[in-house]
Amino acid sequence: MRASDVVQQLAASLPRFSDKFTTNKAVSSLTQVAGVATATSTAHGLTAGKQVNIVGAKVPIEISSLTRVGVVGTLVTATPHDMTLGYSATVEIASAVEANFNGTFAVLSVPTRNSVTFTIADSGATTATGSPVLLNGSNYLNQYNGLHEVLSTPTADTFTFAVPTALASPAHGTISARALPRVSAVLQEDIIVDAYTKQPASDVWAFVVLGDVTASKNRETETDAVSNLQRGDHFRVQLLQPVTVYVVIPSAQEQAGRSARDLCEELLKPLCQSLLMKKFDSLLTVGKKGPLQFVGHGFAAYHRAFYMHAYQFVQLADMTFGDTVGYDDDVAFRDIGLTIANNIGTGTIATAAINLDGGV
Repeated sequence: MRASDVVQQLAASLPRFSDKFTTNKAVSSLTQVAGVATATSTAHGLTAGKQVNIVGAKVPIEISSLTRVGVVGTLVTATPHDMTLGYSATVEIASAVEANFNGTFAVLSVPTRNSVTFTIADSGATTATGSPVLLNGSNYLNQYNGLHEVLSTPTADTFTFAVPTALASPAHGTISARALPRVSAVLQEDIIVDAYTKQPASDVWAFVVLGDVTASKNRETETDAVSNLQRGDHFRVQLLQPVTVYVVIPSAQEQAGRSARDLCEELLKPLCQSLLMKKFDSLLTVGKKGPLQFVGHGFAAYHRAFYMHAYQFVQLADMTFGDTVGYDDDVAFRDIGLTIANNIGTGTIATAAINLDGGV
């Protein structure tokens, strides 16, 4: 496993679940034409080639019919939606003239790819007018949200990136551009403590540290050896790869780091959502075997200027025969020579030669 792989995973996923590790800019407008999205965000500071994570954008799906009968509402979309009964618990509707149709409602059924029924209050209009849209009916592949590479920055307040051409425009929602993730990797914990310099109070950092790999002991071996497998056995040794994510929170404005410690409880979920069950390449013959598992989290260091917290994970990997020296060096068995002598008198000697390549 490489620490850089863990850093890349955190940089790509963590901004989706937390705004603590990035520079965040509100996006006031997000549109797309021919697969190029244009975001408007005051003084974004981005340049072409940089990466930005878009969160909070909702793809509108045009609703061609929106009605209710009593407490049952029915919407029909102009294009297929991706809602599934049991998976999609609610529908979010906006832009109807009649206020009773706007909001989030519990799904009752999904009869077709173009229709959904939902519960609604038995009051107000029975038919919606205007240009209502469904905001949570797109799948995760058909989104403005996610990690994107900046294509260009036409002005100091706009930047562009590539999106699927099928996306309706403009995007709805409270949209944010999260860039420059403060995630890195170091050799060991002490380096973080020694190298830390004063940071803005809102700048939280994450550092990845790989622990020492150990081999799991064989409980059937009567010594402290890892194993006593021989060449004729099925060779498999399990390795434990510890991974620790150290989160550093500026705390100079606090008396005893209490708020920083509380924040670390809140960060557990987004960190797990970004790493837990991810399979990282072990760089052995069996590249991706076990997923990353959570071990625990707790205090690591406190120096008044900052509080440091450790989130511990471990991944199980397999070392197999392909990672060993292999078979002993040898030569091919090609010929057999056999001499049969008659030990009575002076009888003849019979000689046989067998060529295993074909022929006698």
